[in-house]
Amino acid sequence: ISFGTAFNWHYGKVDGSNYTEKKLATGEISYKAVETNTMKGGSSISLGLYANLPYKWHIGGVAKVGVDNMEWNGETEENWYDSTLYTVGTLKSGFSNKNSFPNSFGVGLSFTPSDYIIVAADYNVIKWSQYKINKDEPKYNNGDRKFVDVSQVHFGFEYLLPRSFINEYPMPIRLGLYTDPYPIQI
Repeated sequence: ISFGTAFNWHYGKVDGSNYTEKKLATGEISYKAVETNTMKGGSSISLGLYANLPYKWHIGGVAKVGVDNMEWNGETEENWYDSTLYTVGTLKSGFSNKNSFPNSFGVGLSFTPSDYIIVAADYNVIKWSQYKINKDEPKYNNGDRKFVDVSQVHFGFEYLLPRSFINEYPMPIRLGLYTDPYPIQI
């Protein structure tokens, strides 16, 4: 049985969107928008457990305690230009939020009938209903939609090609399927 933990500190810049609009006839820039986002102050902890079971079975689990009150700041600068590329108008807007991201957990099972074959599956739950912006639950579509918990399933197969005259090192061939549900209520 093995046990592990990780501490994560979230800090840095997030690439925002950049948008440029040009005039069709001349190709001159008529509008430009640049977005800058910064994250700081968020931390999370992950805990994991792994065990070898009889008959070449293995089981593992992971739990991630979500990030609480991470500061997320953003600023957008928009510029409009005339035909001489002088700025006609500028608009700056921004936001400042404290985001709380959800807890998640998962469990996985694998079977290794030989040194060359692995069959594995796992099940994960992300508690998106815990997601908050400034301690409030975000809503979409005028409040008709909200974040909901989602479950993900992964299934995979791996065959390890042994060393040969073609490949100097063992090479894996992998095949898998997974689900990726949308966390916003439809």
